[in-house]
Amino acid sequence: MAADADIPPYSLTSIIGVLILFMEVKWLLSCFNLPEGFKSGVRRINGNYPRFGAYLVASIPMFASAHFKASSLIATGIVLLIASLCFLAAGVMNQDYTGSKTLGGGGATNVIV
Repeated sequence: MAADADIPPYSLTSIIGVLILFMEVKWLLSCFNLPEGFKSGVRRINGNYPRFGAYLVASIPMFASAHFKASSLIATGIVLLIASLCFLAAGVMNQDYTGSKTLGGGGATNVIV
């Protein structure tokens, strides 16, 4: 049995979870001393289509974890896939992405007229 088979899929999915947290809660980028390349990379994911791609890519390891063992990561993959499809639908309908001011975004109050 190869040593690679003993690596749980949870290690990769934990990294994805932290990346999504930094992507969605922008003020965390200023709370931690992170490399500027990481900060600029996370800030680039700022629209419907980039978020569609990020969530779609994040769902792939969740579904691939079923190859090792059926677990609750499959449900996480389904939720990430649904979120990515919602961002795709918003992009197709030309809706602007608006983040919450509470989480460090531009705020929804500017959209309400």
